[in-house]
Amino acid sequence: MPEKITLDEAKRRRAEKEQRERSMLLPIEGGKKHTSEPMVRQIDLVGWDNMGATDMQTNLIAGIIGAEQFGMVYGESGSGKSFLTFDMVAHYALGLEWMGHKVKGGGVLYIAAEGRGGWANRVAAFCQHHGIDEERRVMTPFAFILETVNLGRHGNGDVAAVIDAAKRAEDRFRTTVDVIVIDTMARATPGSNENDAGDMGAFVGNMDAIRRATKASPLIVHHSGKNAAMGARGHSSLRAAVDAELEIERSKGGRVMRIRKSRDATDTEEVGFDLHQIEIGTDVDQQPITSCIVKRSDLEVAKKSKPPPKSLKLLITVIGQAMDAHGIELQLPDSGPKVKAVDLEIVRTRHARKSGHLKPDSARRVFDRAIDKAVTEEILMSMELSDRVWLFYPSRATT
Repeated sequence: MPEKITLDEAKRRRAEKEQRERSMLLPIEGGKKHTSEPMVRQIDLVGWDNMGATDMQTNLIAGIIGAEQFGMVYGESGSGKSFLTFDMVAHYALGLEWMGHKVKGGGVLYIAAEGRGGWANRVAAFCQHHGIDEERRVMTPFAFILETVNLGRHGNGDVAAVIDAAKRAEDRFRTTVDVIVIDTMARATPGSNENDAGDMGAFVGNMDAIRRATKASPLIVHHSGKNAAMGARGHSSLRAAVDAELEIERSKGGRVMRIRKSRDATDTEEVGFDLHQIEIGTDVDQQPITSCIVKRSDLEVAKKSKPPPKSLKLLITVIGQAMDAHGIELQLPDSGPKVKAVDLEIVRTRHARKSGHLKPDSARRVFDRAIDKAVTEEILMSMELSDRVWLFYPSRATT
């Protein structure tokens, strides 16, 4: 039986049909039209023979970060991450080699989202230490934004404002802005949840928008998590998105910068550095005005003096308890001495109980990293015997 419809419904269906037919009409030469299937965008195909010369990545700071890449410097509060980041990009703006790394040289826009405090003193100390006179200060293509911006999910136009500021800086200095520093990410994303995939996805998207519009490399300064072994604070999508990652760690003997991730270079380099306080003037009460400058230091001194991280301390505690409860004597191969050892899986189980505040996957990663670190630094040794992995201390032979 035919479907009964109203006159208005019939008119609506007829209008929709005509619209569909019109959308199928494609223009051809001579102004005539014919019906055809909808156009499909053609995606370019490139074969090996058409690839051309090898793509050459433009390095901004050789071995650390390249052009139009996304970088991150992270560390605990007081580690010196902001001082080191400023020192790095100040060298870049001046075209000076930094920590043994050649620089391309170019403009820098530094968003000091934590406020004005101390920045004038830092610039004065840097210039005094490196002999930068007033004329060169004026000519250096380095500009600050000394106010809070919102580059998170609820940015309210600040992404466009930063892009505009970068373009005005280029007009002022008559050179490209190559690096845009956001110090810190937490202060530049008010209202965002660092552990939320959506909020971090929005922030990464905003960094991409800034990168596309300015052709600059965003470089964020960020905090370590509560467990330093887990890296930078927040959702894993952030670390996945960055091309370059520097970790800053403070110890009793100094500070260490580690390249944890680099898109086009080694990710194993370590550099020792420290902060040295210098006097840059006096105040109205004739008291000294001071600030800090970055100096490279002996890496081995800093590493030897470094206290073990919390994750390693926990591991050592757990192993000691497991040794007392489940340790056995084992004979080392090749007529070696007897040692007191414990099954790795027993240690893993005890460690998981002590890490109840972490999700199982996170606890497993923390444990594996702590074991790797302890073995690498020869705090612990391991051996396979009877389909098990046994842990023991290298200096604790029982005979």
